[in-house]
Amino acid sequence: MTSFHTGTNKKTSFDSNPGFKEIEQYISYYKRLEWRSSDFLSPNIVPIINVDKYFYSSIANMLDTIKYALSQGRANDAWTLLRKYHDIIITNIVYDLELEESKFNFFEEPTSTQNWFLKNSKGKRFCYTKYIKKIADNQRTSGIYQLTYDQKIHDGIRDRSNNNAHINYFYNLLRNDPELSFNGEGKWLNRFFVDLKELFVHHICLTFILHEVYMLADDYTDYLDCDMTPPPGSEKWPDMQFQDILHTIIEPYNPEAAIYLKQHSILDLNKTYDE
Repeated sequence: MTSFHTGTNKKTSFDSNPGFKEIEQYISYYKRLEWRSSDFLSPNIVPIINVDKYFYSSIANMLDTIKYALSQGRANDAWTLLRKYHDIIITNIVYDLELEESKFNFFEEPTSTQNWFLKNSKGKRFCYTKYIKKIADNQRTSGIYQLTYDQKIHDGIRDRSNNNAHINYFYNLLRNDPELSFNGEGKWLNRFFVDLKELFVHHICLTFILHEVYMLADDYTDYLDCDMTPPPGSEKWPDMQFQDILHTIIEPYNPEAAIYLKQHSILDLNKTYDE
């Protein structure tokens, strides 16, 4: 049986993990994406809205729930929500691709993806292998997908998440008790934060390729709105918060992906901002 200790509170040791600071970065950036995406419209759907805005809002709130669950020593809840995070980021990218591929015609029956937004009807049954194949085969996303997706790593993430979601082992159940501390608990907490970072980098890199405009700084339009001449090159300035994510999260974790983004971007991703 798994060895654990009673009478110890996991909250203090969990709170001291540096992974909590990174979760705060993720939450803050998804909120930024929610705000930036609202300036643009999703293609081929009516009413005229941006669907991504609601994906990002939902993800930000879910990550906040994960942070709270971990801060309370409820690791099982956090791992279960990690599975949901994995599903929602894949769904977000696939639905974006399908909306781009579809055509809206008032005289034709909407696709199932369009109906998911239009009529709040049940979406297609989630099929992980089918969804990731669509991302892998798409001309726009295939390059960055190959650099941010490793089947062995992602299968491991889903296995660990599924074990907690379905209580496949007794210790998965016990992990929700903040008064129980397992041998190797710190190792598993570190594993959780690595898995979370893997999914975050995967999602943000794919999002950048599909929606680079979300990562554009608003300096250029701000100058125009104020009837002022924008600084030279400001139309290619990246959003300051994205630059922070690129340099502090993506580059250290997956330098090849960061290089790919720079090579396939119209933005000046080498720009630095003064503190």
